[in-house]
Amino acid sequence: PTAMTDGIHTLLLERLRCADRDVRQFMSQVLGRIGPAAATVDILGCLVEFLRDNTDREMQQAAVVAIGAIGPRAARPDILDLLALLLTGRRLSLRLAAAETIGRLGPTAAEVEEGAQRDILGHLEDLFRGRNKNLQQVVAKTAGELGPVAARPRLVARLVARLKSRDKNVYQALAWAAGRLGPEMTRPEIIAQLTERLMEPTAAEDASVLQSTMDALGRIGAPAITPAVLGRLADLLRAPDHAIRQTAAETLGRIMSHGLRFMPEPGGSWQIRSVDQLSQLQTNHEPAAEDWSV
Repeated sequence: PTAMTDGIHTLLLERLRCADRDVRQFMSQVLGRIGPAAATVDILGCLVEFLRDNTDREMQQAAVVAIGAIGPRAARPDILDLLALLLTGRRLSLRLAAAETIGRLGPTAAEVEEGAQRDILGHLEDLFRGRNKNLQQVVAKTAGELGPVAARPRLVARLVARLKSRDKNVYQALAWAAGRLGPEMTRPEIIAQLTERLMEPTAAEDASVLQSTMDALGRIGAPAITPAVLGRLADLLRAPDHAIRQTAAETLGRIMSHGLRFMPEPGGSWQIRSVDQLSQLQTNHEPAAEDWSV
Protein backbone atom coordinates (compact mmCIF):
# COMPACT_ATOMS: atom_id res chain seq x y z
CA PRO A 1 0.00 0.00 0.00
CA THR A 2 1.01 3.59 -0.64
CA ALA A 3 -0.87 4.93 2.40
CA MET A 4 -2.11 3.69 5.74
CA THR A 5 -5.39 4.49 7.47
CA ASP A 6 -5.38 5.76 11.03
CA GLY A 7 -7.13 2.61 12.16
CA ILE A 8 -4.51 0.28 10.68
CA HIS A 9 -1.71 2.46 12.03
CA THR A 10 -3.17 2.33 15.54
CA LEU A 11 -3.63 -1.45 15.33
CA LEU A 12 -0.03 -1.96 14.16
CA LEU A 13 1.32 0.11 17.04
CA GLU A 14 -0.77 -1.84 19.56
CA ARG A 15 0.57 -5.14 18.25
CA LEU A 16 4.16 -3.88 18.11
CA ARG A 17 3.88 -2.86 21.78
CA CYS A 18 2.23 -6.13 22.79
CA ALA A 19 3.81 -7.98 25.72
CA ASP A 20 3.81 -11.20 23.69
CA ARG A 21 7.17 -11.43 21.92
CA ASP A 22 5.83 -13.72 19.18
CA VAL A 23 3.19 -11.13 18.29
CA ARG A 24 5.83 -8.39 18.09
CA GLN A 25 8.01 -10.52 15.88
CA PHE A 26 5.12 -11.38 13.58
CA MET A 27 4.13 -7.71 13.30
CA SER A 28 7.69 -6.85 12.29
CA GLN A 29 7.25 -9.25 9.39
CA VAL A 30 3.94 -7.59 8.53
CA LEU A 31 5.67 -4.20 8.37
CA GLY A 32 8.01 -5.60 5.77
CA ARG A 33 5.03 -6.58 3.64
CA ILE A 34 3.52 -3.12 3.99
CA GLY A 35 6.74 -1.45 2.80
CA PRO A 36 7.38 2.32 2.65
CA ALA A 37 3.93 3.18 3.99
CA ALA A 38 5.05 1.77 7.35
CA ALA A 39 7.73 4.45 7.73
CA THR A 40 5.85 6.54 10.28
CA VAL A 41 7.54 8.20 13.24
CA ASP A 42 5.81 5.95 15.78
CA ILE A 43 6.38 2.68 13.93
CA LEU A 44 10.04 3.43 13.26
CA GLY A 45 10.32 4.39 16.93
CA CYS A 46 9.15 0.88 17.91
CA LEU A 47 11.69 -0.68 15.58
CA VAL A 48 14.44 1.46 17.11
CA GLU A 49 13.49 0.12 20.55
CA PHE A 50 13.81 -3.43 19.24
CA LEU A 51 17.22 -2.64 17.70
CA ARG A 52 18.47 -1.29 21.04
CA ASP A 53 17.41 -4.35 23.01
CA ASN A 54 20.53 -6.51 23.09
CA THR A 55 18.77 -9.09 25.26
CA ASP A 56 16.57 -10.31 22.40
CA ARG A 57 18.66 -11.04 19.33
CA GLU A 58 15.83 -12.60 17.36
CA MET A 59 13.70 -9.50 17.83
CA GLN A 60 16.65 -7.35 16.82
CA GLN A 61 17.02 -9.34 13.64
CA ALA A 62 13.30 -9.14 12.86
CA ALA A 63 13.51 -5.35 13.22
CA VAL A 64 16.57 -5.15 10.96
CA VAL A 65 14.80 -7.13 8.24
CA ALA A 66 11.64 -5.01 8.57
CA ILE A 67 13.65 -1.80 8.18
CA GLY A 68 15.24 -3.12 5.00
CA ALA A 69 11.83 -4.04 3.59
CA ILE A 70 10.45 -0.58 4.43
CA GLY A 71 13.30 0.85 2.37
CA PRO A 72 14.98 4.26 2.03
CA ARG A 73 12.28 6.07 4.01
CA ALA A 74 13.56 4.24 7.10
CA ALA A 75 17.11 5.64 6.73
CA ARG A 76 16.91 7.89 9.81
CA PRO A 77 20.15 8.89 11.56
CA ASP A 78 19.30 6.96 14.73
CA ILE A 79 18.51 3.82 12.75
CA LEU A 80 21.71 4.12 10.73
CA ASP A 81 23.71 4.52 13.95
CA LEU A 82 22.24 1.30 15.33
CA LEU A 83 22.79 -0.61 12.09
CA ALA A 84 26.42 0.54 12.11
CA LEU A 85 26.80 -0.92 15.61
CA LEU A 86 25.29 -4.22 14.52
CA LEU A 87 27.83 -4.44 11.69
CA THR A 88 30.55 -4.67 14.32
CA GLY A 89 28.72 -7.12 16.60
CA ARG A 90 29.74 -10.67 17.39
CA ARG A 91 26.64 -12.42 16.01
CA LEU A 92 27.16 -13.31 12.35
CA SER A 93 23.45 -13.46 11.48
CA LEU A 94 22.95 -9.90 12.72
CA ARG A 95 25.97 -8.64 10.80
CA LEU A 96 24.65 -10.26 7.63
CA ALA A 97 21.14 -8.87 8.17
CA ALA A 98 22.44 -5.37 8.93
CA ALA A 99 24.63 -5.36 5.79
CA GLU A 100 21.72 -6.51 3.62
CA THR A 101 19.42 -3.87 5.10
CA ILE A 102 21.94 -1.09 4.51
CA GLY A 103 22.00 -2.04 0.84
CA ARG A 104 18.22 -1.90 0.68
CA LEU A 105 18.21 1.57 2.26
CA GLY A 106 20.24 2.82 -0.70
CA PRO A 107 23.02 5.42 -1.11
CA THR A 108 21.60 7.63 1.66
CA ALA A 109 22.72 5.00 4.17
CA ALA A 110 26.36 5.59 3.24
CA GLU A 111 26.29 9.36 3.54
CA VAL A 112 28.17 10.73 6.54
CA GLU A 113 26.45 13.67 8.20
CA GLU A 114 28.46 16.37 9.92
CA GLY A 115 29.20 15.29 13.48
CA ALA A 116 28.09 11.69 12.92
CA GLN A 117 30.29 9.03 14.50
CA ARG A 118 29.21 6.12 12.35
CA ASP A 119 31.31 4.90 9.44
CA ILE A 120 29.12 2.39 7.67
CA LEU A 121 31.41 2.10 4.66
CA GLY A 122 34.41 1.56 6.93
CA HIS A 123 32.59 -1.27 8.71
CA LEU A 124 31.62 -2.85 5.38
CA GLU A 125 35.25 -2.66 4.27
CA ASP A 126 36.31 -4.44 7.45
CA LEU A 127 33.72 -7.18 6.89
CA PHE A 128 34.94 -7.58 3.32
CA ARG A 129 38.43 -8.32 4.64
CA GLY A 130 37.32 -11.44 6.49
CA ARG A 131 37.34 -14.98 5.16
CA ASN A 132 33.66 -15.73 5.65
CA LYS A 133 32.26 -16.28 2.16
CA ASN A 134 28.70 -15.38 3.13
CA LEU A 135 29.91 -12.02 4.40
CA GLN A 136 31.98 -11.42 1.27
CA GLN A 137 28.96 -12.15 -0.87
CA VAL A 138 26.57 -9.95 1.12
CA VAL A 139 29.02 -7.03 1.42
CA ALA A 140 29.69 -7.10 -2.32
CA LYS A 141 25.96 -6.99 -3.08
CA THR A 142 25.43 -4.21 -0.55
CA ALA A 143 28.26 -2.17 -2.07
CA GLY A 144 26.67 -2.56 -5.50
CA GLU A 145 23.30 -1.40 -4.15
CA LEU A 146 24.92 1.66 -2.56
CA GLY A 147 26.54 2.47 -5.90
CA PRO A 148 29.49 4.80 -6.64
CA VAL A 149 29.42 6.31 -3.13
CA ALA A 150 30.70 2.95 -1.84
CA ALA A 151 33.67 2.80 -4.24
CA ARG A 152 36.26 4.00 -1.74
CA PRO A 153 39.90 2.97 -2.31
CA ARG A 154 40.01 0.32 0.43
CA LEU A 155 36.81 -1.38 -0.68
CA VAL A 156 37.84 -1.26 -4.35
CA ALA A 157 41.24 -2.80 -3.50
CA ARG A 158 39.51 -5.65 -1.70
CA LEU A 159 37.07 -6.15 -4.53
CA VAL A 160 39.99 -6.43 -6.96
CA ALA A 161 41.61 -9.08 -4.76
CA ARG A 162 38.37 -11.02 -4.34
CA LEU A 163 37.63 -11.10 -8.09
CA LYS A 164 40.13 -13.94 -8.29
CA SER A 165 37.80 -16.07 -6.18
CA ARG A 166 36.83 -19.44 -7.65
CA ASP A 167 33.79 -19.56 -5.38
CA LYS A 168 30.86 -19.21 -7.77
CA ASN A 169 28.56 -17.30 -5.43
CA VAL A 170 31.23 -14.89 -4.21
CA TYR A 171 32.43 -14.15 -7.74
CA GLN A 172 28.89 -13.50 -9.02
CA ALA A 173 28.25 -11.02 -6.20
CA LEU A 174 31.55 -9.28 -6.94
CA ALA A 175 30.85 -9.06 -10.67
CA TRP A 176 27.35 -7.75 -9.92
CA ALA A 177 28.88 -5.03 -7.74
CA ALA A 178 31.57 -4.20 -10.31
CA GLY A 179 28.87 -3.35 -12.81
CA ARG A 180 27.26 -0.86 -10.42
CA LEU A 181 30.05 0.93 -8.57
CA GLY A 182 30.65 3.52 -11.26
CA PRO A 183 33.84 5.07 -12.69
CA GLU A 184 36.20 3.38 -10.22
CA MET A 185 35.43 0.09 -11.97
CA THR A 186 37.18 1.23 -15.15
CA ARG A 187 40.55 0.44 -13.56
CA PRO A 188 42.67 -1.75 -15.88
CA GLU A 189 43.18 -4.46 -13.26
CA ILE A 190 39.42 -4.87 -12.80
CA ILE A 191 38.71 -4.99 -16.52
CA ALA A 192 41.62 -7.41 -17.02
CA GLN A 193 40.24 -9.84 -14.44
CA LEU A 194 36.72 -9.71 -15.85
CA THR A 195 38.04 -10.15 -19.38
CA GLU A 196 40.15 -13.12 -18.31
CA ARG A 197 37.10 -14.77 -16.76
CA LEU A 198 35.07 -14.06 -19.92
CA MET A 199 37.63 -15.85 -22.05
CA GLU A 200 37.70 -19.03 -19.98
CA PRO A 201 36.10 -22.13 -21.48
CA THR A 202 32.79 -22.39 -19.68
CA ALA A 203 31.13 -25.60 -18.61
CA ALA A 204 27.34 -25.72 -18.58
CA GLU A 205 27.23 -25.51 -14.78
CA ASP A 206 29.19 -22.23 -14.88
CA ALA A 207 26.75 -20.42 -17.17
CA SER A 208 25.72 -18.04 -14.39
CA VAL A 209 29.35 -17.01 -13.83
CA LEU A 210 29.70 -16.19 -17.52
CA GLN A 211 26.44 -14.22 -17.47
CA SER A 212 27.60 -12.20 -14.46
CA THR A 213 30.87 -11.38 -16.21
CA MET A 214 29.16 -10.25 -19.40
CA ASP A 215 26.73 -8.08 -17.44
CA ALA A 216 29.57 -6.41 -15.51
CA LEU A 217 31.59 -5.64 -18.65
CA GLY A 218 28.52 -4.26 -20.39
CA ARG A 219 27.67 -1.98 -17.47
CA ILE A 220 31.25 -0.72 -17.16
CA GLY A 221 30.92 0.25 -20.79
CA ALA A 222 33.37 1.59 -23.35
CA PRO A 223 36.58 1.23 -21.27
CA ALA A 224 35.92 -2.51 -20.95
CA ILE A 225 35.19 -3.17 -24.61
CA THR A 226 38.11 -4.49 -26.63
CA PRO A 227 38.15 -6.39 -29.93
CA ALA A 228 38.83 -9.58 -27.95
CA VAL A 229 35.76 -9.00 -25.75
CA LEU A 230 33.61 -8.29 -28.80
CA GLY A 231 34.83 -11.43 -30.53
CA ARG A 232 34.01 -13.53 -27.48
CA LEU A 233 30.54 -11.97 -27.18
CA ALA A 234 29.90 -12.65 -30.87
CA ASP A 235 30.89 -16.29 -30.35
CA LEU A 236 28.57 -16.52 -27.36
CA LEU A 237 25.64 -15.45 -29.54
CA ARG A 238 25.91 -18.99 -30.94
CA ALA A 239 26.26 -20.74 -27.57
CA PRO A 240 24.00 -23.79 -26.98
CA ASP A 241 22.66 -22.27 -23.75
CA HIS A 242 19.76 -19.88 -24.42
CA ALA A 243 20.46 -17.81 -21.28
CA ILE A 244 24.06 -17.22 -22.39
CA ARG A 245 22.95 -16.20 -25.88
CA GLN A 246 20.41 -13.79 -24.40
CA THR A 247 22.93 -12.21 -22.01
CA ALA A 248 25.48 -11.83 -24.83
CA ALA A 249 22.87 -10.05 -26.94
CA GLU A 250 21.85 -7.80 -24.03
CA THR A 251 25.50 -6.98 -23.35
CA LEU A 252 26.10 -6.04 -26.98
CA GLY A 253 22.99 -3.86 -26.84
CA ARG A 254 24.29 -2.12 -23.73
CA ILE A 255 27.65 -1.54 -25.43
CA MET A 256 25.87 0.12 -28.34
CA SER A 257 23.98 2.33 -25.89
CA HIS A 258 27.36 3.64 -24.73
CA GLY A 259 27.94 5.06 -28.22
CA LEU A 260 29.98 2.25 -29.76
CA ARG A 261 29.42 0.37 -32.99
CA PHE A 262 31.39 -2.55 -34.29
CA MET A 263 31.85 -4.69 -37.40
CA PRO A 264 33.71 -7.86 -38.35
CA GLU A 265 36.99 -7.51 -40.18
CA PRO A 266 38.55 -10.08 -42.55
CA GLY A 267 40.06 -12.90 -40.53
CA GLY A 268 37.49 -12.75 -37.76
CA SER A 269 38.82 -9.74 -35.81
CA TRP A 270 36.58 -6.88 -34.79
CA GLN A 271 36.69 -3.16 -35.53
CA ILE A 272 35.29 -0.80 -32.89
CA ARG A 273 34.27 2.73 -33.76
CA SER A 274 32.42 5.44 -31.92
CA VAL A 275 29.19 6.82 -33.34
CA ASP A 276 30.99 10.07 -34.14
CA GLN A 277 33.65 8.19 -36.07
CA LEU A 278 31.04 6.30 -37.99
CA SER A 279 29.29 9.47 -39.09
CA GLN A 280 32.55 10.61 -40.70
CA LEU A 281 33.53 7.26 -42.18
CA GLN A 282 33.42 6.91 -45.96
CA THR A 283 33.32 3.30 -47.17
CA ASN A 284 32.12 1.23 -50.10
CA HIS A 285 29.96 -0.97 -47.89
CA GLU A 286 26.18 -1.16 -47.71
CA PRO A 287 24.27 1.57 -45.77
CA ALA A 288 25.29 2.02 -42.14
CA ALA A 289 22.02 0.63 -40.79
CA GLU A 290 23.06 -2.75 -42.13
CA ASP A 291 26.82 -2.25 -42.04
CA TRP A 292 27.22 -2.26 -38.28
CA SER A 293 24.87 -5.01 -37.26
CA VAL A 294 25.97 -8.24 -35.60
